[in-house]
Amino acid sequence: MPRLSGRGGMADASSTTTVPCGGTGRVRTAYRCRAYPTPEQAVMLSRTFGCVRVVWNRTLAARHARWHAERRSTSYAETDRALTEMKKQPDLAFLGEVSSVPLQQTLRHQHTAMTAFFQKRALLTYKTHRDGRTLAMVDRWYPSSKTCSACGHLLAMLPLGTRHWACPGCGTRHDRDVNAAQNIAVAAGLVETQNACGADVRHEGQPSVRSAVNQEPQPARVGIPRL
Repeated sequence: MPRLSGRGGMADASSTTTVPCGGTGRVRTAYRCRAYPTPEQAVMLSRTFGCVRVVWNRTLAARHARWHAERRSTSYAETDRALTEMKKQPDLAFLGEVSSVPLQQTLRHQHTAMTAFFQKRALLTYKTHRDGRTLAMVDRWYPSSKTCSACGHLLAMLPLGTRHWACPGCGTRHDRDVNAAQNIAVAAGLVETQNACGADVRHEGQPSVRSAVNQEPQPARVGIPRL
């Protein structure tokens, strides 16, 4: 494998020659290359990746805060203006030390991802209304699988490979997916459950879409589920 010298670094290259079928006699050659940055380039790449993470996380946090406070989405143009303001902040001045291209690409990729998400949710909303069903949505961190739908006991952990478990609090045996579905229905106010005293508890209202982001889960208790 020849080692080629590139601008500012080194690269390994190999070639593969193929002859397409059909008897045309034409030969196509494909090259595979691997670039090795210089120490200076490696430092710049690391700095750029760090700035990309900062822009992604801060922009995403701002999107979430606006959505939960105002129920309004954020456009790409608004994130672009926010990035300009970020660079003016003393503690984020380092964002101006890297190329703006990857930072702008980060905003575009996030905007594309958010647009795809909301289009999917709109489609689900349409289908549930069409079929006379209810769409229940909860926060992505809501521990629906780890919470016992019978007594509310919250496991400290539940491996993804565990499909069935017994609650160490009340002994109820659960199917992971069925238990999660029951908890989501309760969180969305669609069904009744019972509190520790055995009294019926029902959330107010019957919204077709409701988030459980503000619901406070019970503190995790020490214990491992019984399989």
